[in-house]
Amino acid sequence: MSVDGFTARRLVILEAILRDPAVSPFAARVAGLLLLRYASREVFASTGLIEAWPAQTTLAREAGGKPESVRRARIQLAGYVTAELRDGRGNTTRYRFDGPLSLGKGHAGEGVSGHKPPRERLPFGAQNPHRPGMKTPTVGDRKPPPEGATNPMKEPIEIEPCESRARRARSPSKPRSSLPANFPDAAALMRMRDRFEAEGLPVDLADESERFRAYHEARGTLSASWPASWTTWTLNGLRMARERRAASPQPASPIDWALQGIANR
Repeated sequence: MSVDGFTARRLVILEAILRDPAVSPFAARVAGLLLLRYASREVFASTGLIEAWPAQTTLAREAGGKPESVRRARIQLAGYVTAELRDGRGNTTRYRFDGPLSLGKGHAGEGVSGHKPPRERLPFGAQNPHRPGMKTPTVGDRKPPPEGATNPMKEPIEIEPCESRARRARSPSKPRSSLPANFPDAAALMRMRDRFEAEGLPVDLADESERFRAYHEARGTLSASWPASWTTWTLNGLRMARERRAASPQPASPIDWALQGIANR
């Protein structure tokens, strides 16, 4: 797609400004408004110059800043644009862009620095005008592969099974069952009692057994090992019993009462 000289000239100057690290984003926004919105095509057609003359307050409002910010932006754009005040109050300014890049003759877009016209695609076997003595390759120029050679892109690929899948295939999951009618049995209850007595904590075995059965029957739990589930229940009960003991105040011993009485005399 070809562009006219006016558009190409503005884009070349704007690209140079955007690539300049010394130009702030606000100053680049001001330059974009001047080039893309306020630049006069009629002036360019008659003089070949990029000129714009918006009001300073309008330019500041559309750029999202204040008039003071526009004046600072003019200082940053000094190498690209010349500003000339048109009245004594400084409300209207004529901006003339003197970018570092120039157009060729006729202002038709040819000769823009950094922009080369696209080359024409040559047919197969045609002489390349840009490189004398060279021609574009043809189908007949391709060398056939040596005998016995195989195309690696067409060889079948062997996909090894994933290790986790192989492990699951070797060790199927254990079957799960519902809660047996006689569980927890006497051995499970004795293990719980021994754990609580080892830490000096009280435990109601009948109450724990009833709550364990009610909890899992209400949820329809299926377990691969009900003794392991009972061990988890026991450990959770121990943890909550320790927390209750730590939160409740400890009764004073007789020695503490005697010492308190001596201190109060």
